[in-house]
Amino acid sequence: MVFPISLIQIGSRPKPRCVRRRTILRWSMRTVLVFLVVYNCTIANSFATENETRADRLFQLGITEIQAGRFEQALPYWLEALNLYETDRNLIQQARLSRNLATAYQKLNRPTEAEQYYARALDLYQTLQQLPDQADMLEKLGYLNLKKQNWAQSEKYYQALANLARTHRQAEGLILALGNLAEIRLQQNDFSEAEKYLEEALRLSRATNDGHREALTLNKLGNLAERQENYLQAIRYFKQTLLITGELRRKDLAADINRKLGVNYYLLGDYAAAIEHFQISLQQMTQINDLKGQSAALKGLGGAYYLLHAYSKARDYYQRALNIARRIGDLGSEAQATGNLALVSAQLGDTDNAVAWHRQELELFRKLNDRLGEARALANFGANRIMSGDYPTAIEMLKQSIALGEQLDDQRIIFYGQTHLGWALFLNKDLAQAEALLMKAIQLGKALRTKVSDFDRYYITLFDVQITPYRVLQAVLAAQGRIEEALEIAEQGRAQAFIRLLGRNHHEPAASNNTQASIFKFKQAQQLARQRHAIIVVYSILPEFSKLYAWIISAEQKPVFVDIAISVPDSGVAIDAFLQKQVKDALHQLSTGVRGVARATAQDTQTESALSGLSRLLLEKVTPALPAPNGQELIFIPQGPLLMLPFAALQLEDGSRLVDKFPISVAPSLQVLTTLHHTRRKPEHRLAPLVVGNPMQSEALFTADGRRIELSNLPGAQAEAKAVAKLLQTAPLLGAQANKETVLRRMPGAGIIHLATHGLLEDYFAQGVPGALVLAPSATDSGLLLAAEIERLTLNSDLVVLSACDTGSGRITGDGVVGLSRSFLGAGAASVIVSLWSVPDMPTEFLMKSFYQQLISTGNKAEALQQAMLATRERFPAPVNWAGFILIGSAQ
Repeated sequence: MVFPISLIQIGSRPKPRCVRRRTILRWSMRTVLVFLVVYNCTIANSFATENETRADRLFQLGITEIQAGRFEQALPYWLEALNLYETDRNLIQQARLSRNLATAYQKLNRPTEAEQYYARALDLYQTLQQLPDQADMLEKLGYLNLKKQNWAQSEKYYQALANLARTHRQAEGLILALGNLAEIRLQQNDFSEAEKYLEEALRLSRATNDGHREALTLNKLGNLAERQENYLQAIRYFKQTLLITGELRRKDLAADINRKLGVNYYLLGDYAAAIEHFQISLQQMTQINDLKGQSAALKGLGGAYYLLHAYSKARDYYQRALNIARRIGDLGSEAQATGNLALVSAQLGDTDNAVAWHRQELELFRKLNDRLGEARALANFGANRIMSGDYPTAIEMLKQSIALGEQLDDQRIIFYGQTHLGWALFLNKDLAQAEALLMKAIQLGKALRTKVSDFDRYYITLFDVQITPYRVLQAVLAAQGRIEEALEIAEQGRAQAFIRLLGRNHHEPAASNNTQASIFKFKQAQQLARQRHAIIVVYSILPEFSKLYAWIISAEQKPVFVDIAISVPDSGVAIDAFLQKQVKDALHQLSTGVRGVARATAQDTQTESALSGLSRLLLEKVTPALPAPNGQELIFIPQGPLLMLPFAALQLEDGSRLVDKFPISVAPSLQVLTTLHHTRRKPEHRLAPLVVGNPMQSEALFTADGRRIELSNLPGAQAEAKAVAKLLQTAPLLGAQANKETVLRRMPGAGIIHLATHGLLEDYFAQGVPGALVLAPSATDSGLLLAAEIERLTLNSDLVVLSACDTGSGRITGDGVVGLSRSFLGAGAASVIVSLWSVPDMPTEFLMKSFYQQLISTGNKAEALQQAMLATRERFPAPVNWAGFILIGSAQ
């Protein structure tokens, strides 16, 4: 044996032999031990190298199987490799392989094993202090438990991820964790905590200029708002998301966001906007070949057209959605499509197919164990059975639907079920139960509407969606002879948002008190008739029963109730849609297109035929119950499309016109009428009347989407303004003087505002309120005064006269006509006079001069307008020339 050289002490003093021997022996033993250790390590290393090489080969074989999509076959290779890495204590490879095994198990839908190996990988990465991999495993474990609906465990992992990301200032990981923590809270209906997480994620994504994460977070905030049924807020978030997706060029996300915008507009009842976004989504989904997305957009289009009563069009979209759902094997979408086809088939009178589709829908939702879908299917099937006259079956199905809705805490399902169950019970002669359920539905609808701003247009459209229980309850009460209570319910079902809008600038308690606005009583209507020396006729349309109700209220006699049957030639057309077409046809025949040339003086026979049917429907049963004319004002409270009707031109049985007998005014509701009647103006703050005529437009006007607005010169409007200004003893603003800045400065203090100019009907600039008045442009603006801008003013006016084309037009809702007239009244005017069509220039000039002469003489706006119409008719006999203006609001 050779000793190591270092053991020999060179140049040292020799020791005694026995000492040297013991020393050499001691070092010899040490050398043997060192040799054995080195020898054993060499053998062990050779074994380790062999194990590692085999493990690496097994690892690679598993990868090959995975790449071929054979996840099950990869498992044995990786499990054996993991044992070998454990033997070698190779922590890095153990962690990597544990992660791969977890992924494979997840792909094989074996979540228990997947979670086991993700947790093992997490422990190993924590030992190795590899932070990115720890974060990845925490995210994987959080997501896995989220999918399993194991909320507590999922939250534990995502909280750990958030803490890790905060500690190491990793913004991306923190945003990811916050988003998923919000999702967990959302699934548990903890909306406030979910919002807190998302707001933090949004601030962080914006601070780090991470557009992708910002878009995803805004999308989640939109989902949260939609889940809370705050559809307006959801739209705001989704629109912000859409702006970012355009910058990121994310066509897939943009397509989905457009679909969501369509859904939320649909839920708010803005079907035109819903259709626009569904169409965009459909186009985008087609471009990226997303069949499921196409099916969803088609379903949305079908739903919007269904609620617009375009049933054939709706059926076509629903059928296309069903074809795609079957093609891709999407049972959920197939179930929804069959249910929709059932509803539209029922509306088209195809009862057999409707029943068949409903049965398929119910079977599919039960097969999917989709309880919410089942609840909706039961509700829809129950509604179909009502239409078919099978009330016992309808009642049973609707009860089941309500029970499921209560279990799921879905307020919309409960509302729909209660409404239709009340309807079915009424038709089944159980009036007491029907009344109780309909009252519950009305209260639930009120609660749902509190989530939309009082002064927002979507309060109106949401109310329109929820109007059915008010109409059915009127029928229930009328059937019991409770006529006054039926009127009170009819009143609750209209103009509630308008009442809130009036509350800003009208000093009347009923306008500013939400509770007061909902409990208007019949006695108040009778008192109003006495104060106004008026006869009030209230109309209520009940499409569910093909009826029109009318109440006649006067100070001299008890209320008279009239039940009018409406006959529709086409059974596939809803009653309200039929009435809308009748009124539209009449207005179309009366209109000249723009404020311009008068019609021929001869009677227009086409107009007469259009108005005669409406005259018979509205007056045949009503006029016999009217008190004899004795100077009373006749006030109409119409509903829906009847708000656009020229009541003055309606014919009586003796051939005379209604205007021959009565001065006439209108209002969207008794509550609105009461508020306007009691409005207190402040004469001490008034300035001179404001009169505007023929503002000069030097440049072409274009809409928000680039369409040119064609406008003509109005010499008659200028002459009219001069004549009116002379009568009112003020100087008119003409041509370029009538610019928007000057007009807006003069408006708040003017007791009378007279605007003789062009009026625009549409919501050209997407402000949410249709209508605009054309004023002269300035250096800073185009001169257009939008209805949405007028609504924000504070006026002190007794009277606003809009002597322009179509100023009484707008979007027809259960809240009245949303347009220029509503905006001026909401801003504080006590009354407005507006036009129903494109009024001719010369007759309008004559009518307006006559009106102000009469107003100065009598002090009563309704009487002045009546006399002006009669005088104009003498010179220009066709109704188009004199019947186009209506008075809304206070007559004194």
